[in-house]
Amino acid sequence: MAEECLTHADFASVAPAIQSLIARLLLVGAVKDVTKEEFKALREALGLSQREMAKILGVTQMTIWRAEQDGPKRALIAYLENALAKGHLRLSDKKAKPESSDP
Repeated sequence: MAEECLTHADFASVAPAIQSLIARLLLVGAVKDVTKEEFKALREALGLSQREMAKILGVTQMTIWRAEQDGPKRALIAYLENALAKGHLRLSDKKAKPESSDP
C-alpha cells in the first residue's frame, strides 16, 4: 500500500467540508470545536481505521470510538492538530468503509 503526504492534489480530492476542517486544524490552536461527524469523516477521508488513527494520535481505540459517538474532547483535537502539522496523518489508497461494530 503506497502512502503519500497530504498534497494539494490530494487535498482537492476530499469533500469541501473536510478541506475546511483540515485547513482549520493546520492553524494549530484555531479550532475550538470539531463535531463527531467531522471527526469521523476526517478519519474515513484519511482511510484510517479507528485503531490506526488511535495509534497515530497516541490514544486508545476507545478514545476514537467515543469521539465519534460524543464528539472529540479538546485534548484530542490538540493531538489531531499536532499530527497534521507534523505530517503524521497521510492519505492512503484504502477505501473508507463504515465501521459498525468497531468499539
